[in-house]
Amino acid sequence: MTIRDFLYFDKQNEKKMFRDSKKRNVIFVLSIILGAISLFLWNSRCTMDNFNKQETLTYLMVSVIMLIISIYGISTTCADMFLTVLLKNKKMKYQNDNLFVARTFASKARTMSFTFGTLSMLILTSLLALNYSSINKASYDISVNLNAPYDVQLFDDKQVFDEYIRVIEEEYTIDNTIEYDIYKEPNHQVQNFFQSEYYDFDPVLKLSDYNRLLELRKMPLLSLNDNEYYIVTNSKFAYEVEDNKDIETITVANKNLKLKGYDTKSYWNSITNTGRFVVVLPDKYVQGLEVSENHLIIDTKEETDAELENKIKEDMQHQLVKVDKNGEINDESYRVNVRGAEIEQQKAMVAIVASLFMYIAFILISAVGTILAVQSLSDSTKYKYRYLTLRRLGINDKSLFKTIRKQLLILFCVPAISAILCSFVMMSSLNNVYQQILGDKHLYLIYFGLNLIIFFLIYSIYWIATYIGFKRNINEES
Repeated sequence: MTIRDFLYFDKQNEKKMFRDSKKRNVIFVLSIILGAISLFLWNSRCTMDNFNKQETLTYLMVSVIMLIISIYGISTTCADMFLTVLLKNKKMKYQNDNLFVARTFASKARTMSFTFGTLSMLILTSLLALNYSSINKASYDISVNLNAPYDVQLFDDKQVFDEYIRVIEEEYTIDNTIEYDIYKEPNHQVQNFFQSEYYDFDPVLKLSDYNRLLELRKMPLLSLNDNEYYIVTNSKFAYEVEDNKDIETITVANKNLKLKGYDTKSYWNSITNTGRFVVVLPDKYVQGLEVSENHLIIDTKEETDAELENKIKEDMQHQLVKVDKNGEINDESYRVNVRGAEIEQQKAMVAIVASLFMYIAFILISAVGTILAVQSLSDSTKYKYRYLTLRRLGINDKSLFKTIRKQLLILFCVPAISAILCSFVMMSSLNNVYQQILGDKHLYLIYFGLNLIIFFLIYSIYWIATYIGFKRNINEES
């Protein structure tokens, strides 16, 4: 092949994939707009108000479908636009190896434009899977503390608390016990905002009992003035309290009390069985209120396990399993929670879910890397003459290999760029929901950064392997 043949043989690679540039531009702009709308729709449903609604799943599915169409549209047109910009800029076109790289990429993009869209979707799915796996692992401690923050917690009749203690003392050393009551505040001023239809009162916990519970968990104690009250609730329902002017002031015992604040870290699911929150009041305001529940907290010297929970439920079966007038058996084992049993259960669940999504992410990243590697190595064999001609023109191996690295880098990066941007926006939207569980607005950024490193680490292995194979194919020909 002569020098003239080399310069003009691949001239067809400068032909545009779209004959009408206006049509291409319209498709590109519409794809961008469609993608923006889909991400906006996704974000609008990822709020505590909307996420649990029945129609949310439909909206999210529509959003994903629109995003898929958008990514395919962008993947189909971006390569042609890149080539057009390069060819119009003569200074950039004839600088270094830009023209050769652009021609090589254009020839590949012409046959792989649809494949780029598919690869982008696989990368997007893998990044979402990695982030979900991280969030699931991060929620481990939170889930344990939400279900069983103390060694043993139960609610039952006060008369049988000593019996529970004797059962536990058979195998464990008890360091401390706390008994507390939940009272009924009949004015029902807060319950309306927590979507609870079953209770016509607000569950109340007196301040001294609440501070004893905080002290056992080594959390800062709370102080209240005579004209203040406090709310302890699940982080999922914090939005019902925050900036809610309707509960800034409530009336208890004919006295107006102002909301001092609220807390989610000290809340756990069985702090009360009559709602998703408790109102903490100064001790004097609970006088005369009806008792709703009796609770017992037990702190043991040894670490508890699932066997203790089974033992309590078995030995106290006469108290936890009851038969009503109609002869129906009511199992009320949910009244007892043991931290050791909860830890074992959460470990198993987290391990299964996190491992599953990590495996899915690894498979998808490997699939993308394999497809790009096979395509590139196939080209290195099919178009060996290009690189042999460059060598005959006097291009040394260092410059030649630099050109190969550049074209492989572009090939590997094109499907990843849109996927990374979309996954970041989608995770930012999902953070509106998960920050209530994780308790940190910015924790997702750390996980996203770490998962991006994991992605590029795996992805770069395929890029390096492809580069080594590409060089070997060329050197063998030489």
